Amino acid sequence: MTPRIVLRGTCALVMLAVAVLPAPGCATAPAGAKEKPSRAMGKGVFRGRWWNYYARGRERFDTGLYPDAVKDFETALKGRSTDQRWARTYGLHFLPEYFPNRELGITFYLQGRLEKALKYLEKSHAQYPSARCDYYLGEVRVRLAREAGDDGEPPRIEVTSPREERLAAREYVIEGTVMDGTLVHEVLVGGTPAPLPLPGKSVAFRRTIRLEPGENTVKIVARDLAGHETVESLSLLVDVDGPAVSFDASPSLPGILTGVALDASGVASLEIAGISAALTQHRDGVTGFRVEIAKIPANAPLRYVCSDTLGNRTVGEVRGVKRAASSTPPKPLASRAMGKDGFISGLFVNTVLAAVSTKDEGPRLNVLSFRHLKDGQVFRREDVAVVLDIDAPGPLREVRLTGTPIQFLPDRTFQAVSRRLILALGRNEIHAQLTCANGEIHEVSVTVIREPSPEILRENRLSLAILGEVIEGNPVPLSVPTDYVIDELYDWLGGPKRQRFRMVNREHLDDTLMELKLSELLGSRENRLVLGRLVPAELIGIVVQKYSHTLELKVMLNRAETGVEVAIAEVAGPVETRGDYDRLIRNLALQLEQLFPRVEGTITRVKDGHIIKTDLRESDLVRPAMPLLLLRETDPDWNEREIFGQARVTQVGPDFSIARIVNREAEQSAETPPRKGDIVVTK
Repeated sequence: MTPRIVLRGTCALVMLAVAVLPAPGCATAPAGAKEKPSRAMGKGVFRGRWWNYYARGRERFDTGLYPDAVKDFETALKGRSTDQRWARTYGLHFLPEYFPNRELGITFYLQGRLEKALKYLEKSHAQYPSARCDYYLGEVRVRLAREAGDDGEPPRIEVTSPREERLAAREYVIEGTVMDGTLVHEVLVGGTPAPLPLPGKSVAFRRTIRLEPGENTVKIVARDLAGHETVESLSLLVDVDGPAVSFDASPSLPGILTGVALDASGVASLEIAGISAALTQHRDGVTGFRVEIAKIPANAPLRYVCSDTLGNRTVGEVRGVKRAASSTPPKPLASRAMGKDGFISGLFVNTVLAAVSTKDEGPRLNVLSFRHLKDGQVFRREDVAVVLDIDAPGPLREVRLTGTPIQFLPDRTFQAVSRRLILALGRNEIHAQLTCANGEIHEVSVTVIREPSPEILRENRLSLAILGEVIEGNPVPLSVPTDYVIDELYDWLGGPKRQRFRMVNREHLDDTLMELKLSELLGSRENRLVLGRLVPAELIGIVVQKYSHTLELKVMLNRAETGVEVAIAEVAGPVETRGDYDRLIRNLALQLEQLFPRVEGTITRVKDGHIIKTDLRESDLVRPAMPLLLLRETDPDWNEREIFGQARVTQVGPDFSIARIVNREAEQSAETPPRKGDIVVTK
């Protein structure tokens, strides 16, 4: 039976041209090549070429003529032995898909010839992986494993990451390999199944898990096809606490400030007013510090930053210290100076501290208080560093933040502690509790609001339009409404919990596209680009459905501005119920998100003011022409930042990428000049 092709809606007709998606009876050149109709496949004259045999083999496969299909696929392989997309036949004629190894392997599988099926399916997977191949290769391996029987041994687990036992991240990727003599059937990481591309005797797994501050035990469970199970536990300590910092009482300024800091990961540095302190290791993990303050500019606060070895920081201003009067106050200025309550806190000459009072700098702190954190405060980043100021009446027993213990100095009544917290979108109540050694309890709470950070606001997401649906081959045995797949993809990708794409409203597209003529779009590459200028999207996708014993679903993605294909997401499997359909659509949506991950990096070099080098790389799935957002920190203490421009990737390497700054559409003037250390995020 000759495969059929059905286009749903005007949008599908237009998108057919842009995606350069051929009908099965045509050989079509990829974008940029001159397109001509061809009789290279099943229709027209059979000239005995390898592509004729492949096309006829597909037709015989679809009609159940398996022995004849085997002969045709084997003959096609003698002419060209490699599975690929856009296989060149002659001149500027191409086949959009040429997979003789895969189709021959599937034919052998349906005939029950499993060993032969395994040979050709594994060859196809190695040459050009596809969802259809992976589905049947998995089925073949499972059937062969069941025929071989149980080896009686449980699986073996090898964890390759994390390599560190102490982490500063709340999210971490756990990777490894599971091996089994029968067949690995399932891997769970932290109770959640890890996606396995293919069942096999050796499979790699990768799973991102969310961790809590303190000790975390993560279980990895591996099961083989016979039901044998192996469990391995990882113990991970998450340290998101900045050092606890306490200053000694009654220091004299200008003079020497001393104190102690405590951190489970070790204190790395402490600076006061930009001056590095000398550190001394004491017992019980306590670190002493000493810094001499000779001059203090009048317009600079006495600010300190204490960091641990993992990069966590406690930031604040020196408070609760006494300042002694200078022994030689300058005579030319103000022989008398009175402040509120009859004292002054400091006298400055030429912005240098010349005299200070012996009175405390300010009123006594509350026993427990948040520093710089107020009810209703708005944040745009997911994580914020919360600092607690403690001025307790006696030694401490415990300090908790959001119900979890936080490190502190037990014998110090006056100190500051900090922790990085993850905020959910919307309102967040932050609660702190202090328990003194005598059992006295003090509590404080504050409610803050997290709004979406600039890079995930809808207007700053990668815009995607899915315009049409194409059905190839035999009719799908399950009746679904027109455009069901596209509507479901829009629901999944544009749902309230998804923050990757900005889905272009389909209702606004038909009016724009109805006036376009298909012949004009087919006429030249320049006319095809008209669609990219009319459709308000950076990516344009078309859904392809193909049925041949199993359903294949694909989304072919093109750059709107060039018409060039950039990626394909595809899934395959049986469809007997609507639930099967929904499962494939959900997996297809997840693939689309994974193809364009939101990755963050930094600018490592700037050339000529508009060419930037970043640490984003190939393994981050960064591609040429990918748009980047440029951000700059506005408040490092609170991780606040704002977008100041955009760039487009021009080159990607193993450990770097190059991008060119582009102006915003609304502003023809140059953007704020980028500089080393600025943040880049894939759009």
